[in-house]
Amino acid sequence: METNFHTRDGEIDIIAFKDSKIYFVEVKTRTSDFFGGGEEAVDERKIEKLTLCAQKYIQIYNIDYMWQIDLISILIDEKNAKIKHIKNITF
Repeated sequence: METNFHTRDGEIDIIAFKDSKIYFVEVKTRTSDFFGGGEEAVDERKIEKLTLCAQKYIQIYNIDYMWQIDLISILIDEKNAKIKHIKNITF
């Protein structure tokens, strides 16, 4: 539906629609896990900002569907990419 949706509260990387549900997706890409994977970068504060952005999108476009926030964590090295999909992230 949309990519890089911005509000003053933050940004949502991907907004998608599937099976009568809206998915707000945060994507975190790392080239090393030295400081942790992408999922460690999404803390309670970040989830709160994502939630505020999602609510703003729903308000602007008058959305009446179920929704959730997902995380895609990507770890890329010289030979491989490891992708982890964490569904419905909450604190």
